[in-house]
Amino acid sequence: MEFDNKYIEHKLFQRWIFKSNAKLDDYWERYVREHPMEQKQIEEAKEILSALKTESKEISSGDKVELFNDILKEVDKHNRRRLLPWYVLGYVASFILLIGVAFGGYEYYKSSQTTFFVEQTEIADTIKVTQLQRSSGETIDIETAKSTIEHRPAGKLVVNNHTINKKLAAFPKKMIYNTVVVPFGSISEIFLSDGTRVVLNAGSQLKYPESFDGKTREVLLLGEALFDVSKNANKPFVVRTSDVRVKVLGTVFNVSAYAKDETIQTVLAEGKVEISKAGNNLFEKSLVMKPNEKVTFSKEKKYFRLKEVDANDYIFWVDGLIQCRKTQLQDVIRRLERYYNVEFTYSVEQLKYVRISGKLDMNNSKEEVLYRVSSAAGVKIEELKDGNYTIE
Repeated sequence: MEFDNKYIEHKLFQRWIFKSNAKLDDYWERYVREHPMEQKQIEEAKEILSALKTESKEISSGDKVELFNDILKEVDKHNRRRLLPWYVLGYVASFILLIGVAFGGYEYYKSSQTTFFVEQTEIADTIKVTQLQRSSGETIDIETAKSTIEHRPAGKLVVNNHTINKKLAAFPKKMIYNTVVVPFGSISEIFLSDGTRVVLNAGSQLKYPESFDGKTREVLLLGEALFDVSKNANKPFVVRTSDVRVKVLGTVFNVSAYAKDETIQTVLAEGKVEISKAGNNLFEKSLVMKPNEKVTFSKEKKYFRLKEVDANDYIFWVDGLIQCRKTQLQDVIRRLERYYNVEFTYSVEQLKYVRISGKLDMNNSKEEVLYRVSSAAGVKIEELKDGNYTIE
């Protein structure tokens, strides 16, 4: 059987190896029982990742997986399909031995990406109010459903027009990062230190530096956000998600990268962006987008799909509007779940695929919005005792 690295790249599989817990153990044990033909490949992938796990304490789990994928590309040149796992491990051991010293100087920002994308995927599910988590260890709770966070000159921080006087501890510049976590049912507008405006949607997280002191302006996104980037030709703006990297000089675009979604979508409204897979990807070409184009990345199949669209349809949410053009009901419902912080269940699975058209004004009452959705889809939406809903 040829060696297949799909499990190496599987985020849940990575968590099982590097951050195991009882729930993950149960899931993968059940998966192996239900897919006996996959057992050998799973054991091989587990053996390889386990070896990486103990090689070095200075390389994060995400970096190890990223390195391993690059190693596999090199192994391809030697006909990888005929190689046994122990031979691949030889490449791994040799490569990590060569670069071990270099990783001692990795920046905090780089080494913390795995923590952000792997360990914090459920944070927005558990908090009730928007939080600004600062590198000093301070957490600022923002009670309003709609909030504004501004990073003004001289390090001044303003939240909802209220100046925060507390100063950061004396961290090295490279370690000063903030994380904004927006729960379901809320939205936050953030003005970064370079003047870039970010509107962070419900159930989303953004990690960014207190100030952009390096050669690029890099942020990490989990969820959905609209970016209106301040122009600076000498310092590109980069948005990193779990699987996709978007590089811009100055433009307006929307990125949707929720952990539970099967795809990551990037829609360009103005300017030009360069999009590529996350990681080193030294041997892969990037994709340059033009205004009114949407690029969809499949997390499972690892490919991009480009399509012409009306970009306004994908940024209307900033103004509380949802534009539907033969949109599947499940896609609309997913947005409503995040906006209202509720859950919908379907009495019949096929109802998910009903298509609807029209514009929803989320500034109306929830009852009015749900009535319009049910009318457009020809379904019945009923509220349950626990505040959630059923669709039939």
